[in-house]
Amino acid sequence: MLTEQEKKTCFVIGPIGNSGSKTRIDADFLLDGIIKEVLEREPFSYNVKRADKDVSVGSINSAVINDIINADLAIADLSERNPNAFYELGIRHAFNKPVIHMIRENETIPFDNLDQRCISFSTSSWDGVISARKNLSDCVEYLSSSDYKPSNPVTLATALRAMANSGDKEGAIIASLVEKVNSLEKQFGTSLDQTPVREALNKLEAYKKYKKIMDNNYEQHGQRTLISDV
Repeated sequence: MLTEQEKKTCFVIGPIGNSGSKTRIDADFLLDGIIKEVLEREPFSYNVKRADKDVSVGSINSAVINDIINADLAIADLSERNPNAFYELGIRHAFNKPVIHMIRENETIPFDNLDQRCISFSTSSWDGVISARKNLSDCVEYLSSSDYKPSNPVTLATALRAMANSGDKEGAIIASLVEKVNSLEKQFGTSLDQTPVREALNKLEAYKKYKKIMDNNYEQHGQRTLISDV
């Protein structure tokens, strides 16, 4: 069994509200009835924290920001579109750290996070609770795998900017296409399928690796050989 020092940490971001308020009741239900039920049990065994539960000495703001930045995992509850929660989520995104988005059922995902996968949870339906636990467990398991790469609006914007300024023609075209897709999303207020764009980005990276191998081979042997399955 892991000691407290050996456990990974998960910091929960979201609306908390005043004691006894519906916001607090829902926040506690999500924390105790869903998140802790999944993450504090095996095989994950995380130490789950939320700002109002932190009894450490020192500045609350500093402690919260440190937890947002340093936690192994963050879970962001987007319910009620709480400004503080989105500020904290923005910090997490800026540091390109793993984060899972959740939202109360029947609420609309805010525009800037429409293209991020979001787990819906229920505070009134047992089936909804079980479904949320299962989806959360699957998501945490995926984040622990070698296939996972952090992706959020900040990292995507940074990558596109670098691509657009790289002087690479294909990269500039793809960056332009993504900007046009984002513009259309703002115009219609809905999320468009960006899968083709993401596939194009992956293919561009594969092409660059292929070209590098070909160039190295040419420098060493004076010839270019075909490389399959790029």
